[in-house]
Amino acid sequence: MRVLRVLDLENALEVRDGHFEKIGKLPSRLKFLSLRGQSGITRLPDSVGGLVLLQTLDIRDTSIDKLPPFITRLRKLQYIRAGTTVAWTDEDIISSSHDAEQGSTPPSSSRWRTLASCLPNKFLRRGGGPVVGSRSGGVVVPSGIDRLEALQTLGAVCVNTADGEAILAEIVSLPQLKKLEISGISGKQRRFSFHYNLSFKKHLESLTLQFEKHNHFVHWQYIYFPRSIRSLKMYGHVEHLPRDIENHDNLVKLTLEMTTLFTAEVIEVLGSIPNLQTLRLRVNKDQDGELQFPSTEHYFRKLQVLEIACKSKLHLRFHEGAMQKLEHLNLHCLEGSEMQFSGLEHPVSLNQVWLLGSFDYALERGLQHQLVKHPKIPAPRLRLSPSS
Repeated sequence: MRVLRVLDLENALEVRDGHFEKIGKLPSRLKFLSLRGQSGITRLPDSVGGLVLLQTLDIRDTSIDKLPPFITRLRKLQYIRAGTTVAWTDEDIISSSHDAEQGSTPPSSSRWRTLASCLPNKFLRRGGGPVVGSRSGGVVVPSGIDRLEALQTLGAVCVNTADGEAILAEIVSLPQLKKLEISGISGKQRRFSFHYNLSFKKHLESLTLQFEKHNHFVHWQYIYFPRSIRSLKMYGHVEHLPRDIENHDNLVKLTLEMTTLFTAEVIEVLGSIPNLQTLRLRVNKDQDGELQFPSTEHYFRKLQVLEIACKSKLHLRFHEGAMQKLEHLNLHCLEGSEMQFSGLEHPVSLNQVWLLGSFDYALERGLQHQLVKHPKIPAPRLRLSPSS
């Protein structure tokens, strides 16, 4: 198969490391290689180092936790997609139950410690329905990654390593990088002193930052978000919003998990982002209270999609005139959540409310009762996806 350009093994059955040893040398003209979802793959074979024309490497949801040094020789690479996809709506525990269910070999203790430093949740691939955000446990990349000057997509990369800051310095120097995911940002960096390491290039469009849960604070003055950012995701221990986030005119998608309840001040800042179209918020346990969206037309002027994952006692309130462009409201009730709603008739453009997770009949009935009063004809539809 010397002329083969694409090798996609995502849906192949029971692929293991030994299969590549039998294959021997991979076709040298290969441009696309995907091993996605193959948990039996723990490493990239040496023959990948000879794929000098390779442009896309997809190893998401495999057992590969480290990229080999030879990856820096593949100068044509444009997309490196790696890490283990984790549903943001999952519980905040580390578990190997998913690997056991899939019948794969449990990772060694040393390898598991590496994964655990970058994975605050259990291994879960994204399922059906509107998952409220997702994050990835990253892979460790070798030094010299800055040689891959054609890279446009990279992630997720785990930086909870001894040379994590040095690797970040190389990554942000990549001249064409448009999408980046970073996991394992740890409290070990006491001042979070990535002063120049996180001064991203102006062409970056999508950025995911996953902070470790034990961080006490984040010094946003050491992080520069370019005005080109269109999608920003921040998971983990975030107490304060980045400075000047409301001045990012190109930001259209924002996913945010904070350690404190979303106060009126925070909502005001989020509502001031001029072109925001999709907003995803996670309200964790011990964050009981109200989440209010004010009645001013100057906030959330272009927001079309609002997704909320909740595991607390939360009252979601829309004031008259709030979110005039909102079309889709997705609500994921996590275990332990008690949600209440009022003012659902006020987002006048609302088309659909999607209720997911652990909810009871009373909540379903209350939502339906409010939607019936909506001025739109026909009234917004209520969709249900209860936990199995």
